[in-house]
Amino acid sequence: ESQSLEETAPKKMKASKLEPFGVECFAPSDGKVDCGELVRLLDEGEGVLVVRKLNVGGQELERLLQDFGRAFEAELLEYDRWPGQSPGIEGCPHLALLGNYRARVANDLDVRCEVGDSIAEFKPATKTTEEWHTDGSFLPLPKKAIALYAPLSLDKALPLEGGETRFASCTRGFAALDDETKARARTASSTHSWESFMRFLEKRDPTRQKVTAAQIKEKPDQVWPLVRTIGKGGGQKECLYVNAKNTKGVTDDLTGDDLDVALVETLAEAVIASGVYSHFWERGDLVIWDNRRLLHAATPFEHEKYERLLFRAEFAGEAVERPARYLAANAETAAWGYLDPHIKPKLVIDSGEVVTIDTVSGPPQFLPPNLDEWSIPQELFDIHDKVTDKLGPHILTGPVAVRGAKPKKTILRVDVLDVQCRSDWAWTFIPKRTGGSLGLLKPHLVGGCNCVSSYDFDFDRARHTRLVPEKKNSDDEKKKSLAGGPGEGWAYPPWGGKLDLRPFFGIMGIAPAGGRVNSIPPSDVYGGNFDLKDLTKGSTLYLPVQTEEALFYVGDGHARQGDGEVCGTALETSLRGTFRLTVLPNPTNLDHARAETDDAYISIGVTDTDLDAAAALAIDRMLLWLAELRPTLDRSDALCLLSVAGDLRVTQVVNGPNHHGIHLLLDKSTLPPP
Repeated sequence: ESQSLEETAPKKMKASKLEPFGVECFAPSDGKVDCGELVRLLDEGEGVLVVRKLNVGGQELERLLQDFGRAFEAELLEYDRWPGQSPGIEGCPHLALLGNYRARVANDLDVRCEVGDSIAEFKPATKTTEEWHTDGSFLPLPKKAIALYAPLSLDKALPLEGGETRFASCTRGFAALDDETKARARTASSTHSWESFMRFLEKRDPTRQKVTAAQIKEKPDQVWPLVRTIGKGGGQKECLYVNAKNTKGVTDDLTGDDLDVALVETLAEAVIASGVYSHFWERGDLVIWDNRRLLHAATPFEHEKYERLLFRAEFAGEAVERPARYLAANAETAAWGYLDPHIKPKLVIDSGEVVTIDTVSGPPQFLPPNLDEWSIPQELFDIHDKVTDKLGPHILTGPVAVRGAKPKKTILRVDVLDVQCRSDWAWTFIPKRTGGSLGLLKPHLVGGCNCVSSYDFDFDRARHTRLVPEKKNSDDEKKKSLAGGPGEGWAYPPWGGKLDLRPFFGIMGIAPAGGRVNSIPPSDVYGGNFDLKDLTKGSTLYLPVQTEEALFYVGDGHARQGDGEVCGTALETSLRGTFRLTVLPNPTNLDHARAETDDAYISIGVTDTDLDAAAALAIDRMLLWLAELRPTLDRSDALCLLSVAGDLRVTQVVNGPNHHGIHLLLDKSTLPPP
């Protein structure tokens, strides 16, 4: 009779927590291991899982680990053997042997050998910080996980003293760092070298076979960030990625300068100090660890007195994703009210790199009352206290230099990948200097209507709006910062009601060709204070480069704004933006800014006369763009297309008395076939 599903299903393994982290369980008596359960327990153990009393041979172990790899979404790797590693195991191409074990019989453990042969790789351990490492950091795809197994059937093949394998958590280590060290680590990278690793082993064991120049050439250096992100969704955590024994150099990503390699050892010491799980080996132990988020180290033992043998397996890796290059908002990176071609770049990046930039908003007089009731970035206070070089009202962050950007020859493409609010408040006021749009438009009003004096406006008093994220349905979806799109958060203004968040940057621009300019007037050449609310997440801005390396500035964060920004301000707030900055050739000699979203092309007109002139510019520039997109489209037909499908909108009417903006949106779906 066939067995019931209950009888054939793997039995649930009882698990208990280790200290300070890790999980252990016992192998089922029937040998049926649920690999999906192993993956869950590995995560529960913060990357360390111990399975006790597992009784398998080499081929059985390999099949079990292949099943685990499928559940873990990481293929079990065939062993890439280099000088000093163990010989192959017959029928087990994915396994290697570690330790000082010598064969007790011919062809012991399915390795072709004679009695007394050393059949495993042995690396005498030390108790130095340098001993702590992550495996394979010198590879293009560092290992995702490692497994070691002490055969249950093999007697006297483990030391009775020493020989522990120690683990330390890189996520715990990063969390324990002070803010200054965290910031330093986030903006640095280290070069990992296979040659450095092999020379380290050769120095420690002079009898070890030396690697050759040809072998070194086959394994080029890898550059990885010192901080990576582990996990998905709301469970993401920052994690140090360090390996002292492989490190060839350390670089400051902000400046490109070399840093002292001792920084890696300092960070490794912080990881170790955050807590160590030390595993004393017993027969039948299978230990699997997440190599991405742990450092591990062997403990010395008396290898003249004891033997040790462990099976070893590795799981296919993944690139250490470089977090977006990051530029903080602080007194050193703040450009208060100007764009300037002569300011030294605060960050230099390659074309196509992604950069995350923090911005702040608000002069001291517009901070909310009862400061302890609001979330205000500390750097805003520092900027207020320390920055004395001011021109206009906007606190910008930058500039960011982009290698390869050349004036008149290239275009800077700015892809807005993400926009998030950094605080829980925004401010809005009507500036008496201009009277908002009514004051600026007064000279154009028919009949000389004195609208500004017709109303009792409350000038220059800030109104504070509470910003609240949308509640999510699950823990994984909850976000620590406010979300970046419509429907993901709400604004509760002091006059009542609520508005959905639609954050964007009022200013994205590059340095002008001449000298320093005030941040208030927008430019349809170098960008700046467009206040174009469509330039939010998913949009792209194109700017003809005016100076070497472009010099990108960003700021004037808005949680929400209407077309025109008619009172003179929006829901002004501190934002974080993530951008991809790419240098493009400029074969058509484009001399003005343009933009697009997933759904529309946007032409921009800014003039020093009036809205009519700005509208004419926006129309003419869209016609020029259509000529590029659809060269066979008759110009008259193109104008008719704009009349029936294009939307002219007022960008803003408040950025100075003679700097009005109109933009034209053309739905991409309305274009005729190419």
